Amino acid sequence: FQFIEVTALDDPMGFWQGQDLQIKQQFKSWSQFDPIGETDFSGSIQLTQVAFGISNSTLSFEKVEADLRISGDDILLDRCFLQSGINTAVVQGKIVNALNSYATPGVQVTMESPIINMDPLLFWEFDDQESSNDGFGFDFEINLNIASLTLVDFEGKSLRGVLFNEGSVIRGKKMEIQGCQGIIKGDWKLTEEANESVFWTNAAIESIALDDLLGSFNNFDIEDIDESNLKGTVSSTAEMTLFFNPDWDVITEKTNIDAVAILHNATLQHYSPLQELSSFVDKDELSTISMPILQGPFSVRGDTLFIPETEVKNSALN
Repeated sequence: FQFIEVTALDDPMGFWQGQDLQIKQQFKSWSQFDPIGETDFSGSIQLTQVAFGISNSTLSFEKVEADLRISGDDILLDRCFLQSGINTAVVQGKIVNALNSYATPGVQVTMESPIINMDPLLFWEFDDQESSNDGFGFDFEINLNIASLTLVDFEGKSLRGVLFNEGSVIRGKKMEIQGCQGIIKGDWKLTEEANESVFWTNAAIESIALDDLLGSFNNFDIEDIDESNLKGTVSSTAEMTLFFNPDWDVITEKTNIDAVAILHNATLQHYSPLQELSSFVDKDELSTISMPILQGPFSVRGDTLFIPETEVKNSALN
């Protein structure tokens, strides 16, 4: 039957049982069972011990349990449990055009999960032998409700927002997560270019602990500043572009950040560039710079931090 030829899946396997099933398919003749036209399929189905991969990718699901219904070309997901590696989730929604071989399937679901570890997901790869704008063979829009999320050294809670694609571009809209003792929110997109991935975001952070933020993201590869020597609380709006190599290491020389921030109770300790002033100022005075309030724009180009027209009150610099 033509309805089982779902091109978006690789090696689907498992068991299913149905209720009130109706299957209609025209054939050329009793001697030639070549289908004519689309299969008309309706009813309720339960899936058990199902596993499959996503076509043209390394994305796979080892366990799928689902209660679903068929409505025309669409599959309605009353409840679907998914397991991919260490990650598990429950989704509800629908897959439009799932049974229409002439249209692009569209996944429209709400996903809930107790915890998602993003590390293995970073190495999902899509076959890009054809144009990178061809997409994944399906479209998706996922409303997220994730209790806890980890990404390398970052740990966040209460992730909310919408994850969707535009062709091969993955985007996040109205994303919000609690982490680094504050809140991070905004929009972002992830694209693949020749031998690199590009992550762009327009984000806002509220009452974030600087040392936690730097420690969670490898100090953003900013030279001479890390979680050990810069502390305080920051709120900021920022536009940021990060480039990654195929191993998801930051390509530092391409980093681009423009932000406006306000720091409260910040301290900068043992900052190497300030030691160059030691011939003019007491070196001990430069070991710790206290900044009760520091407000203004800053930018990062490559591994260099720029802070223009900023007044810092300290006995060593007054």
